[in-house]
Amino acid sequence: MNFIDIMNNIKSHLKGLTSRGLVKIRDLRIWQLVVIFSAMLLIINTLNLSFLKVDVISVFLLLVILSSPYVKEIKRIKYGDFEVEKIDSQEIDELVFQVEESLPQERNPNERIYKLEKDIEIINELKGRDPTLAFAKLRIEIEKRIHMYMKFLGESDGIKIPPLKQSIMSLIEKGVIAENLGKPLLDVISISNRAIHGADIDEEDQERVISSGMILLEELSYDIESNYASGEIISECEISNEECENESYNRQYLLTTIIPLVNGPRKTVRKVTQEQLNNYFEYYNEFAEFIVELKPVD
Repeated sequence: MNFIDIMNNIKSHLKGLTSRGLVKIRDLRIWQLVVIFSAMLLIINTLNLSFLKVDVISVFLLLVILSSPYVKEIKRIKYGDFEVEKIDSQEIDELVFQVEESLPQERNPNERIYKLEKDIEIINELKGRDPTLAFAKLRIEIEKRIHMYMKFLGESDGIKIPPLKQSIMSLIEKGVIAENLGKPLLDVISISNRAIHGADIDEEDQERVISSGMILLEELSYDIESNYASGEIISECEISNEECENESYNRQYLLTTIIPLVNGPRKTVRKVTQEQLNNYFEYYNEFAEFIVELKPVD
């Protein structure tokens, strides 16, 4: 019997890995097997028995084989400037659970923000082609929404923007973002950053993190569109059909805008119908023009 035969016999008795990473072999745990087998090798080497040759390579291979079940338990390897990290699936499980718990029950989960659809499509496309780029795109889109919060609340002038984590923590403290939403949001950003910088993450876990991140992105976008981007509702009441007709379709407006030209800025006042006003707002982002006043014509 040679060393390879012995290793094959050992391998045939390996039953599997328990939840704590301990392999039971005929009611023996792996550390007990190592002690027994090491003692056998010591006796054979001491008695100088000829049927088995024990050398440094044999012992090294034995240790490699016996320690192989533990490889997947290694989360980080660092040597000098070289570092490799493995993102734990349990961390992803906790993230997915937190995201599911954070979703408001009163809102339809199929309700989508039309402005977000293009971003979601891009992330989904990148997810299948290059997950690292998908993580980067997801982080960028989350950061955009956080910056929108900060600008709407007057916390940022658009030039000096606080760090992302600091901004999120500030929004959580102010109650703008719920704590049960902010925690998984920070986790998605953390995992995305680590994945972008080379941390190893299983393909299935990549899918789960990105999907969870897109759910949070939708929640942020919905909140911004509903509560901040459209301004604060001062009053709201029900009106008759006749009032609706007169106040909307038949109404005309005076629209005042400013064009900030370098030489000679201009102020323009237009008289527009509801249809013309709708058309103007549709292309408003393409104009280098600012609305300064809008009032109905009596």
